[in-house]
Amino acid sequence: MSIGISVRSLTKWIKQIGIFGIRQLFVQGLMFASGVIVLRSLSKPDFASFIFTQTVFSVMSSIADSGLIAATIAEGGRVWPDGQKLGGVVKAAIQVRSRILPVLALLGGIMITCCLRRFGIPVYMSAGIAVIVIVTFVLTAIGNVYGAVVRLAGRAFRIQQLEFAYYVQRCIYTLAFFSIFQGTLTAVIANLFAVLYSVWQPITWSREFYDERVAPSAEARRRIYSMMKQMLPATIYSSFSPQIAILLMSAIGNASGVADLGALSRLGQIMAILGSINSSLFIPMLAREKSPSIVRSKLIGVVAFSSICCGAVLGLAAIFPKGFLFILGPNYYGLPVFVLMLSLFAVALSTISGIIGGLANNRGYVIPPVAYITVNVGAQIALLLLLPVHTLTGVLIYNAGIAIIGLLLNCGLVWRTMFSKDENITST
Repeated sequence: MSIGISVRSLTKWIKQIGIFGIRQLFVQGLMFASGVIVLRSLSKPDFASFIFTQTVFSVMSSIADSGLIAATIAEGGRVWPDGQKLGGVVKAAIQVRSRILPVLALLGGIMITCCLRRFGIPVYMSAGIAVIVIVTFVLTAIGNVYGAVVRLAGRAFRIQQLEFAYYVQRCIYTLAFFSIFQGTLTAVIANLFAVLYSVWQPITWSREFYDERVAPSAEARRRIYSMMKQMLPATIYSSFSPQIAILLMSAIGNASGVADLGALSRLGQIMAILGSINSSLFIPMLAREKSPSIVRSKLIGVVAFSSICCGAVLGLAAIFPKGFLFILGPNYYGLPVFVLMLSLFAVALSTISGIIGGLANNRGYVIPPVAYITVNVGAQIALLLLLPVHTLTGVLIYNAGIAIIGLLLNCGLVWRTMFSKDENITST
C-alpha cells in the first residue's frame, strides 16, 4: 500500500476546495436562512407538522437516490468520458428509477396523511399537503439522475449555482406566500415552486456530456441493479435510521418535542456545507481517479478537513451557546445548552460518517447488508430499551450512539477495501 500525491495536484485540489467552499458558504447561508424563516414564522404545532413532512420526504429521497445515484456515478466513472457509453448508463438509470418511484410515492403519501391527522390537521388538508410533498419528491428524484451526470463531469460550480438558485427562490417564495397565509401547506407549496428550476436545469446541462440517442445499456442496467440489490437493505435501513428520532417523537411524543428536535436540526445544517462539498467535489473527483494511492491520499485529506470543520462548529457552540439558540427564535431560546451541544455532536459524527461512507460507496464498495443491519439494529434495540426516547434528551443521546456505530462501520469498510493492498478501480 502506498500513498502518494504531487505537490502540484495537492495545491490545485486545495485551491478548488477553497473557492468552492467560499461560494458554498453563501449557498448554505441561504439554506439556513430559508429554514429559519419557516421556523420563526410557524407555530410549534405547524412547525412539527412541517418537520414530519420533510422527514418523510428525506426518507423517500434517500431510498430512491442512495443506491441508484451511487451506482450511476460508479458506472459512469468506468465509461467516462465516452459520451455514447455514458448515454447508455443514464438511460438505464432512468429506466430503473421509473420502476421505484410509484411505490415510494404511495407509501410516503399514506404516512404523511396519517401522521398529520394525528397532529389534528383536517383530512382534506392532510391529503393536500401529502400530494404536494409527493409531487416535489418525484420531480426531485428525476432531476437527481441528471444531476449525477453533472457531478461526475466535475462541474461542481454548476451544482453550486443550482443550489444557490434553489435557496434564493425558496426564500422568496416562502416570504411571499407567508405574507398571505402562514401554515404547513404554505411551506410545502413554497418548496415545490423552488424545486422546479432545480429539476429542469440539470436535464439541460447533462446533455453536454452524453448521447441522448443511445438506447439504455443492458449491461449498465444489470450492474446498477446488482449494486442496488447489494445496497438496498442497508439503504432502506440507513434511510429510516437517521429519521427514527423524528418518527419516534411523532408516534409516542408530542408536537412540542418534535418542534424542538426539528429546530435543533436546523442548527445542524451549519455542517451541511461539508456534505455538499463531498457530493459535488470530492466524490466525482475520486470516482474518476484511476490511481489507488492517490485515492487514499485524497480520502485522508477529506476526512481530516471535515473533522477540523466539525470541531470548529462545536467549539463555537460551546463558547457562544446563547447566540446559537437565539437564531431559533423565542420559542426555543430556553433550550438547555447541554441539549444544544449533544445535538451538534451527533450531527458532527453523522456528517463525518456519511462522508466516509459516501466516498467508499461511489468507488463501488458497500458494507455487506446483513452485517450492517445486524450491528445497527442490535445497537438500536439496546439504546431504545435503555433510553427514554419519548424525551428530547433521550432521542439526542440515541442519535449520538447510532452515529458512533455508523462511523465505526464506515471506517472499517474503508480500511478493508480502499486501504487494502489489492484495491483497484474495477471493484464492485
